[in-house]
Amino acid sequence: MDMKPGAYTISRRTTGGKLETATLQVGLKECLQEDLNNFPKPEFVNVSPLNQKRAANEAALVNPLISFNTKERPAVFDLPVGKPAQNLPKGEGNFGACRTLNGQPRDRHTGQDYPVGLGKPVLSVGNGRVLLAANQFYSGNSVYIDHGNGLISEYFHLKSFSVKANQTVTKGESIGLVGETGRVTGPHLHLGVRWHGACINPGYLLIDPSDMPAVN
Repeated sequence: MDMKPGAYTISRRTTGGKLETATLQVGLKECLQEDLNNFPKPEFVNVSPLNQKRAANEAALVNPLISFNTKERPAVFDLPVGKPAQNLPKGEGNFGACRTLNGQPRDRHTGQDYPVGLGKPVLSVGNGRVLLAANQFYSGNSVYIDHGNGLISEYFHLKSFSVKANQTVTKGESIGLVGETGRVTGPHLHLGVRWHGACINPGYLLIDPSDMPAVN
C-alpha cells in the first residue's frame, strides 16, 4: 500500500527448483476518500490523553509482532486462502482509503471491510498460530494470526474472540464473532493481511492464483 512508484523485480522458485523473475511496474493510484461525518463515538474523534497513551502502548506491543519477519517459518497456508466468514458478501472496496473523521484526517484504512452481520462467526483464513488476541482502543476486540512465510492476517472490531496467543488454529476454524467494538460506525468484519510487513488487499488472496492479473 505504501510502495513508491517504479519498477520492481519479483521472483519465485518453481516446484522443480528453477528461479523465475519478472518486472512489476508500480504506478500511482488515486486514494479513495472516505468522509465519516457525525461519527457516533465521540471518544474516537477527540481522543483523551489517557486513551492516547493506551493506544500508544498497544501499538508498541502490536507493531513488533506484525512487522516481525516470519518468512523463515514454513508456510502453513495455501492459496486461495479461506473465506473469513460463511457466505461472505462482497467487500466494501475500501482497502487503502484515505479517511476523515468529522473533518479530521485519519490514517489510511489498512484492511477490507465486509458487511457481515453482528454475531456471525469469524473464521481463520488459514492454518496458523495466534500472535495476539486482545481488546484494543482503535481496533476493538482483535485477533492476529501468523500463517508462516511472512503472511499475517488481522480480524478487527469483533464482538468477542475465542482464541488466545500461541494457540494453533486451522483454516476455517471459528476464532470469534462479528462485532462493532473500537472505532467503527456499525457492525462489520474488518480483514487485514500483511505480507512480509506490507499491507496488501485481502481480496487478492481470496481468489484462485490462476485468476490473478498477469505480470510481464
